[in-house]
Amino acid sequence: MIDLPTLIAHAESDDNAFAMRYEPVAYTAMVAPGVLDAIMKPNKCNQSTARVIRATSWGRFQIMGFNLYASPALAVSVGWYMADDQLQAQQFARFCHDHDCWMAPGDLHDDVKLLRFAVIYNGPRSPEMYRQRLKDVLARLEGTA
Repeated sequence: MIDLPTLIAHAESDDNAFAMRYEPVAYTAMVAPGVLDAIMKPNKCNQSTARVIRATSWGRFQIMGFNLYASPALAVSVGWYMADDQLQAQQFARFCHDHDCWMAPGDLHDDVKLLRFAVIYNGPRSPEMYRQRLKDVLARLEGTA
């Protein structure tokens, strides 16, 4: 049975630990207090680079930099993060638990729960499209596509 981390890793990055995607809209968005400092310290960078890190999604699960370095902040650079499969899995689980969107394997076929997850994890724009993407990837992984 496919679990949530496997599904999201394949849907977001085709299970590529080193995937990254810059999202310009996030670059210009408001910055929560302390986030840039939390990014600059472990990444040894200036504010401009910290803003790019904040506006980029990272690794297998494509977690946004602003989520990785939110409280409690990731204590390592994004380079170390991408090189550590266990840390990526831990950060994904932390995000899901912090946002109350963890799903058991049996729930992955529940359209209502999957839509709720889509809104929380991928944002409010086009959650139906993201849910369909998850359903398509799940079918492929299960060999039913």
